Amino acid sequence: MPAFPSVCVCAALLLTISSANAFKFSRCGGNDDINVQAISLEPSVITLPGRITLGFAGKIQRPFDNIDMKIELVRKTWLGNVRIPCIFNIGSCSYPDLCNLLDRMEREDWVGISARIAAEIRQLIASVDSEGMRACPYQPAELEIADRSLDLPGIPSLLAAIANGDYKIRVELSNSRSGSLMSCFEMEMTLKKGD
Repeated sequence: MPAFPSVCVCAALLLTISSANAFKFSRCGGNDDINVQAISLEPSVITLPGRITLGFAGKIQRPFDNIDMKIELVRKTWLGNVRIPCIFNIGSCSYPDLCNLLDRMEREDWVGISARIAAEIRQLIASVDSEGMRACPYQPAELEIADRSLDLPGIPSLLAAIANGDYKIRVELSNSRSGSLMSCFEMEMTLKKGD
């Protein structure tokens, strides 16, 4: 299984099918058991399909094997903020058991793109991960990713209606046994659909 911090960041970015224009990152709470310190994303305008360069810095403070991720995706419109529902596991969704998330993405291949996304995440992890962080339970560790490229898939026609726009993503990481919020971070970005 993959290292937790990189799974969390990559899955959050890729499962929301988003890209960055004036990318913003901020923390929004949690007990810092998982401390996401910084995320960077380039270029400033990304088209899908396309390629991004990802940076990440974070720490796992103690061992975990029971982490759930909740993503809330909101599109900013002239009428106000509109929450994008969970459509075939893409959008504002909950993902239980991050230890098995990439396996599930590959097996179920949500809207024909999640298997490719999982493969990209696995390649990223293999290129930066230290021994001992690839399997659950995740062990205390620091992880820094600098200038790692990921290929983003095209947007399926099912999601084309929400392809272009400004988005805010909120990611919450919780201990599935206790329900405690371990980490929360938000990102603001703009999506542009390519030809």
